[in-house]
Amino acid sequence: MMSFMDKYSIYKATDEETIENTISQLGNYQWNNNDNYQLYLCFYPNGSYVISDSQKDNGLLINKNLSESFLLQCYDNGCVNKVPIENILELRRDFEYSNGTYKNAELQNNLILGSNDYVATKYSSVEGVKYRFIRVSSIVKTHTILGLKGTPLIRDAKDSKISWHPMVLSATSNIPPSVIKLVLNESTILSDKDNLKIVQWLDCNVFVNKCKNAIEISFEEEIITFILNKEYEKIKEIFNKYTTGPNVVVGQSMAQNVVASAKTKDILWTLIKLLLECNAGIYIKPIIDAINDNEFLQALKPDTQLFEVVLKSLFAQESKFHHTISLVYLYRDCIDKRIENVIRENVDKLPNNPEYYMKFARVLNLSFDEEIKILIEDGSQASYYRLYELLYQYKQNHGASKAKLLAKDILSKILDKSYHADVIKKLIGYCICDSKVGINELILLQNILNDGFERYHKECMGRTNRIKSQEQIRNAHKHIGEYRTCIVKKEYQNHYGLTSLEGMCVILPKKYCSEQLQINKSIKVQIVHVDEYNHIMFVAEYENVTSKEILEIPLLNVGDKIEVSFYQRSPKAHGCHGLIKVQIVSLPKFVNFKKRYVAQVINRKDLFTYEVKLIKCTNQ
Repeated sequence: MMSFMDKYSIYKATDEETIENTISQLGNYQWNNNDNYQLYLCFYPNGSYVISDSQKDNGLLINKNLSESFLLQCYDNGCVNKVPIENILELRRDFEYSNGTYKNAELQNNLILGSNDYVATKYSSVEGVKYRFIRVSSIVKTHTILGLKGTPLIRDAKDSKISWHPMVLSATSNIPPSVIKLVLNESTILSDKDNLKIVQWLDCNVFVNKCKNAIEISFEEEIITFILNKEYEKIKEIFNKYTTGPNVVVGQSMAQNVVASAKTKDILWTLIKLLLECNAGIYIKPIIDAINDNEFLQALKPDTQLFEVVLKSLFAQESKFHHTISLVYLYRDCIDKRIENVIRENVDKLPNNPEYYMKFARVLNLSFDEEIKILIEDGSQASYYRLYELLYQYKQNHGASKAKLLAKDILSKILDKSYHADVIKKLIGYCICDSKVGINELILLQNILNDGFERYHKECMGRTNRIKSQEQIRNAHKHIGEYRTCIVKKEYQNHYGLTSLEGMCVILPKKYCSEQLQINKSIKVQIVHVDEYNHIMFVAEYENVTSKEILEIPLLNVGDKIEVSFYQRSPKAHGCHGLIKVQIVSLPKFVNFKKRYVAQVINRKDLFTYEVKLIKCTNQ
């Protein structure tokens, strides 16, 4: 099992050091663009603590990807203080804070865990030694600061020796099913002879005692033992627990590991059958991922009868047909005509990916002409792109002349007038038939050749979305008077910016709000005016606001200060609505067009155009 130290690199400070109070570093911290950015939280014997950008010996390492986790301060009195990591990240840097630990108890461990992780505890009670598992999300009360008493979790410990350790259910955990069941149920067990194997595993793998004659329990081996003993219901009971909520990802990882460990045909296909009976939609992908990465498993061909049973489970998952194709493709020499016919009838369920059209053709052993015919008839982006790939391969194998004749014949059969059909015809014409294209088309085709299907799909979807957006904007005036619910995203001088409607940006005058609004607040508004040219929709929270009234409210006020930069010597406004245009009056003799300037609004020419005067350079 991956140790928690390896995963999170957490250590507690033991030596007190001098902390300089650097006042210049006050204020909220902004993450940089480095995904590996790290911070260090250091506790000292006197209970104080400091958070720093620079590495501290024996400090508590906090990676950027842990920002949605919690720091759990675990005490010997059975209490846990749960503090969001994001609260800690907001603290000033290199400043020594006092009262970082609760003074009336001894801090025994600091843990950084996510909501779906668990805390494992071991302690002595009057009944005996107990092992208890607590999900982090079950610790309902969350505090904003360190050093508080926290939430009482262990109430029956007869001494102050409580061991607190993390339990992270992941693909690398290798936790036995018997232990997993207890963890998921947040159970408490006694250290007695009935739980000897579980206790020994916990002591050696979680609480890390040096124990002799430890009984190592491999999750994969235990599952395979169940198969050999035909204890199929035990397997289904285990994996059924991972078919809902956040447990799904863990279950998929465990399934992939178990499938990868199969050593015989019977074990592999019995396991696949059982997993699909639990939930075919959830477990088919980890099954395929395990087999794709293992040539040995690909050589374990299933019996035709068992394969049909497996495929029957998959065919019932209409939305997962591409996974079915992927599995059948790996064992395509094991299917009969009946299965082939079922697959042929489901060509319309293939995802928008040319790879699956290739697999489809190979599974059915289609001839070149049959594949071409199906691709043209399907008429999807993926089928058309696969058509281009086939013709390009044909050109490489049979020469340019034959490929050109074939391509011209195929192009004459594509009667589809859609944009994605038009693009693929131009691509085939350019690459196979040496057709001449304009400069704009050439740039597009070269981009597709460089980036493949993803670029082709992006171009087609972009065109579709642009057409849809234009249609929405043309019809936006029909929605005047209607009420919509939006979310506040930005605040400007006199307006709030809301989530878009009908492909248009939405602004709400503060004058027509019932109260001051917070970012991310949901609000119901009425559509008052539509500016199709500038793609802006004006809304109000109040009723009976007219277009004239709403347009009288300026986006900027005379006297407002904004920042101005220069793009190709043309001024661009910052710190205000993005559609604002500025005209600079009394331009200074010397202007550094690479710098930003503070500017003051001196006149409004229309709703979007303002005259400004440069005041000073910002030195940015």
